[in-house]
Amino acid sequence: GLVLCAKSDEAKLWEEYCEDANRGGDVIIFRKGAVHKQGPYIGEEMVFNPIDYELYRSGEGAGETQNITNIFMNIYRMGNRIAGEGDVKEERYWDSALKRCLNRIIELIKLSGENLTYRNMVQVVTTATNLNKDIYLDALIAADRGDDTNELNKRNNYCLKCLVRAGQSMKEGDSIDKEDAMHMVEDYFTYVFPNMDDRTRSIVTESFLGLAEPFLSGILNKHFAGETNIFPEWTFEQHKIIILDFPIKEFLDAGIVAQCIFKLMFQQAVERRNITNFPTPVFLWGDEYQYFVNPYDQVFLTTARSSRTASVFLSQNISNYLAVMGSNESKARVDSLLG
Repeated sequence: GLVLCAKSDEAKLWEEYCEDANRGGDVIIFRKGAVHKQGPYIGEEMVFNPIDYELYRSGEGAGETQNITNIFMNIYRMGNRIAGEGDVKEERYWDSALKRCLNRIIELIKLSGENLTYRNMVQVVTTATNLNKDIYLDALIAADRGDDTNELNKRNNYCLKCLVRAGQSMKEGDSIDKEDAMHMVEDYFTYVFPNMDDRTRSIVTESFLGLAEPFLSGILNKHFAGETNIFPEWTFEQHKIIILDFPIKEFLDAGIVAQCIFKLMFQQAVERRNITNFPTPVFLWGDEYQYFVNPYDQVFLTTARSSRTASVFLSQNISNYLAVMGSNESKARVDSLLG
């Protein structure tokens, strides 16, 4: 199972529970500075990068741009909830604009063959302002000629570099999906984004940077960027008990984001699993759960029984949930969750 930690003593308490039940050898405590003590990653610092995980996990849908975008949108909504802004209807336009920007950034980097990292995503959006179709086509033609003094080198622009590499990678006979993705990427970065109203572009850019930059330093960079080596599937494939020891009382917002990301990936992993091959029931435990709740919990709980997942969400009172939902629809959402 998976244990979320709101309080500083939660991990120690669960260690004691597991020792009492002769399950001490199955405990993995994922905390600041944690290093693998056994298995193929022994000696390596524990890392769970949700982008890397979603790109390379097994199963249908792995690596889909929309799924990776949804990870970021979940982080974005967490940030709104932490800031007390809830899910305000007037902000839906900005949600849609940010989602489209994320889709195009991710698709561009994938098509270009560059590594899909937080830093590269930031570079794309911060260098995309002054491009247009002529600049792109001149750079593409020059690159095809092998001209070292081409527009690409002259401008030293990462977004342009990705566009040119993506354009060069297109081959006759490529799938319709790939061609469509390339057309949407070209149109977005050479026309739509540069021609946005300054205020609109600024809000979209800042919204994206607010999502990505926390992963460029601190605890989120240390343990939630890089190459993934701890997997939620270990709970049902190896019967591990994973304790996320990033207590909110110590790590504050970063602790919420870190644990909620892993929790979401855990929920999706247990929903995907083949019950015939991996029938062991698992659990999701969260004390002070108002810190961890998100809209996907309602979706997950409707099918949790068939995925053999026992969910234990503890809170002092129902008002805690109403407060963090923070919208006109909060009562309906809380009723659905508790139902």
